[in-house]
Order: sequence, then structure tokens, then C-alpha cells
Amino acid sequence: MRSNKLGYEAPIEVYEGKFYRYADEDYSISNSPLDSKMCDLISDAIDKLRQFETVMPAHELGDVLSKVKHKLELLLEDA
Repeated sequence: MRSNKLGYEAPIEVYEGKFYRYADEDYSISNSPLDSKMCDLISDAIDKLRQFETVMPAHELGDVLSKVKHKLELLLEDA
């Protein structure tokens, strides 16, 4: 999460040789913006996961996927 490999570049520091925390107390990974490429990947993943709705009870997978899709659409509107 510290590297840009996943796009986070979180300001994580190690203290006392074994604990991790954000160097910036106001930082939150939840506030990290999603770029259009990441939004496309998430949307594709949702579409692929929908194929499993017949295997899992619809209320479990379907509800989760619908919430994620809705949240993604809201993020795209705000961008």
C-alpha cells in the first residue's frame, strides 16, 4: 500500500520496529480517488461476478454487487 503499484501511495510508517500507522493522521485510504482505468476494472469485475449469482443465493452476491455498482456510479458522477 505504500508503493504506487496498486495506486495507493499511502503514507505508512513503521514505528517501534513492528507497528504500522499512517504518517499523516488525517489520511484515509477511503478518500483515495479512483481513476477511470480503476473504475473500468471494477465494473468489469462486477460483470464477471454476476455470472456466479446462480451458484450463490441472490441476496448474498446480488445485493453486494448492486451496492458496489451503485457506489461506483456515484463516484463517476462526482468525477
